[in-house]
Amino acid sequence: FKNPQCLRKTKWLTDTTAVKIIAQPNDTTIKVKFLRPYSGYIRAMFDGCVLQDSLFIQVAAPKQMLYLGKDSMLCPGKNITLNAGAGFKTYRWQDGSTNSSFTVTTPGNYFVEAADSCNNVLRDSISILPMDVAFNLTYPNPICQYDTASISVNPLLHNFVWTPAASGRYQSNALQFFPANSTLYNITAERLPGCLLSDTVFIKVTNCPIYIFVPNAFSPNSDGNNDLFKPLISGRILSYQSNIYNRYGQLIFTTKEAGKGWDGKIGGLGQNSGSFVWTCSYQFMNQPPVLKKGTVMLIR
Repeated sequence: FKNPQCLRKTKWLTDTTAVKIIAQPNDTTIKVKFLRPYSGYIRAMFDGCVLQDSLFIQVAAPKQMLYLGKDSMLCPGKNITLNAGAGFKTYRWQDGSTNSSFTVTTPGNYFVEAADSCNNVLRDSISILPMDVAFNLTYPNPICQYDTASISVNPLLHNFVWTPAASGRYQSNALQFFPANSTLYNITAERLPGCLLSDTVFIKVTNCPIYIFVPNAFSPNSDGNNDLFKPLISGRILSYQSNIYNRYGQLIFTTKEAGKGWDGKIGGLGQNSGSFVWTCSYQFMNQPPVLKKGTVMLIR
């Protein structure tokens, strides 16, 4: 407001790229339109006079979006902070709280309403789900020394880490451990980045006998009993090869797989009853290589 005795005309100074004077009802009043979001001053002064005044104006753009993020899962023992974003005039969450953010401690559905400086109301909601996998490891049976304990795990889990680290590996959705002694393993895995699940598993190791027993007869008649000729093995095999020869010294079967046996056929044809020669070379963990020979009777 200026002194009514001052006859000088009021001069208004604005940033014309942001503020447009659309009317001046009288010498001391103007009506303006804001062309864009703006932060600055509107100034008034008199021609030829050092007297002037100013008014700081901040014009915010109408909010276009309110987004709480994608639906997510709540990691055990952790919180999730939902943020409605800055720049709104008011906030109201599902529980009536009025902060710009909300801390989630339990799974559920959450929503917020926020009004901008133009009183436009925006809304959004989000679902926070409970963890969808369990991480409970058990290995009930003891293993022999140098054997492998294999524990299947959920394929949704990844980045497995365990201690002690030297005696294990992760392969094909399974944890494989081969402890020399009874061992308690502490294991962690990720379901989501930064969301760690953990458990422990105790694997008991017993002193089992180490041997290979080769039977002296088999009967491949498809009755489910003694149909294959193969050794019985106790202990961890490092290397293995079994060969079978006919009475003419011809090699008719060979394998390097300890669990694979001969079914009494040559070229798909079953052999008659008779005696066959076998050799078996093998090596157990921490034992010297061994070569054995013998005969086996095929019984029809």
